[in-house]
Amino acid sequence: MGCSSSKSDPQVVPVGVATAAATPASEEPGSGSADFGSDGEGEVPKESEPFLSLSGHEKWVSCLCMVDGTTLASGSFDNTVMIWDLTAKLCKATLKGHTNSIKALCRIDASTVASGARDSTIRIWDLPAQNCRSELRGHKGDVNALCRVDAATLVSGSSDDSIKVWDLSAQGSVESASLTGHESSVLALCKLGDSSIASGSLDASIKIWDLSSKTCTATLTGHTSSVWALCRVTPTLLASGSGGDKTVKVWDLPSRACKATFQGHRGDVVAVCKINSSTIASASGDRDVRLWDLTSQSCTATFTFHKDSVMSLCRVGNGTAKLASGGQDNQICLWS
Repeated sequence: MGCSSSKSDPQVVPVGVATAAATPASEEPGSGSADFGSDGEGEVPKESEPFLSLSGHEKWVSCLCMVDGTTLASGSFDNTVMIWDLTAKLCKATLKGHTNSIKALCRIDASTVASGARDSTIRIWDLPAQNCRSELRGHKGDVNALCRVDAATLVSGSSDDSIKVWDLSAQGSVESASLTGHESSVLALCKLGDSSIASGSLDASIKIWDLSSKTCTATLTGHTSSVWALCRVTPTLLASGSGGDKTVKVWDLPSRACKATFQGHRGDVVAVCKINSSTIASASGDRDVRLWDLTSQSCTATFTFHKDSVMSLCRVGNGTAKLASGGQDNQICLWS
């Protein structure tokens, strides 16, 4: 398969130590124009230092996912996946095989992770063996998003404007369906139910799909620019983040209506993450991570440690850590 793994020598960086930032590219998420001046929200608490910062990737940290209660996976534009032991605060393995930037990660089970990349492939990684179990080919563009539906079903979204459904139980894993309907790149995916998912696109729309019938059952419109991020908050609420309009929206799924719009970020909103049923986090090209209270519909905290655009978020829930963020400064930050 051409996949390999290696032990790495990452660093646990003392908080407050700046690292060299990558040069942004205009076509990448979070690299749009951002105003780094005053946001006019002096009353919002700001946390300038995480309790832990992990260093090891050589380029942007584009995606994160928890594998189990103490293990975090990170994907990077350095073409690698790193597996972190949060208890020991070190990297256990570096998985190599992709030939271009990694843009998506997804936990399959406690010993398996999937990754998608700009090389148009998806790789299924066996973590105990630290190798690539299978390589899925079928997309004609970047694999931007991955979503686990169940133990045997993986969904991927691509710059070829399609969503593909993969049967992981088959020998070697096979494509079982291809869903089309978006007019541009599929940037985000989110599981809603046992047989339903949501997708976000460069065409500024969110679509709801029934995987049983392989049809689109609804299209949510309201964002005025690319939908980079999706997150199910409750069985009836979906959160989304957009690039050009720099907003976070919360959607009521039964009525298909936008319930709230959060403004405050000064750059593209490229990641959203559920903290609990009444709190979500968002990350932006303005270098900030923000927490939003759905009840009061307000920003309750802003995390400002990253030295460049924040590209990824992941709920941790491990000991002191509640949230992990990855950025174009090549760093992973853990926040309490």
